[in-house]
Amino acid sequence: DSGCGGAAARVPRDSGGSTWAYKSIAGTSSDTLSPTARGAVHGKSANTYLRLRRDITEPGKVSSGEWIDVVVAIDWIAMRIQEDIFDAITAESGKLNFDSAGITSVGGIIQSRLERAASLGIVDASSIRVTIPEISQLEASDIAARILNGGSFTARNTLGGTARAQV
Repeated sequence: DSGCGGAAARVPRDSGGSTWAYKSIAGTSSDTLSPTARGAVHGKSANTYLRLRRDITEPGKVSSGEWIDVVVAIDWIAMRIQEDIFDAITAESGKLNFDSAGITSVGGIIQSRLERAASLGIVDASSIRVTIPEISQLEASDIAARILNGGSFTARNTLGGTARAQV
């Protein structure tokens, strides 16, 4: 339980300001592993909790091999965009129309969230690209179902610069 609680404590309200390597987890005992065992664990993109001057987590990756802070940042962006669009759809002031203006608004919502992510150091502001289709490009079935398909965005991750050292 304390391990999960320690992990939950690492999740910041706004993403981008946290790394998951070299952290202590209150109430959890570290393991003693041989260098071979430690290498085997890390070779499977799993994390260890060892005593190296103090009890620390390392290296801070998920099973795919990606850094945990990158995964958290991607999830943070996706969730905040969904929440922002939901807020626009359910606003007390009216509704988000499914027309050219409403579709443009969705693009603006995505752009704004990515700019916020850039201000937090998650993505490079100069790399943000948001593509939203014109209403004339949408399938009639999507319009009838009020589903906006065909939009996309890209932004270059800037989290790779977190300093770490091989111990």
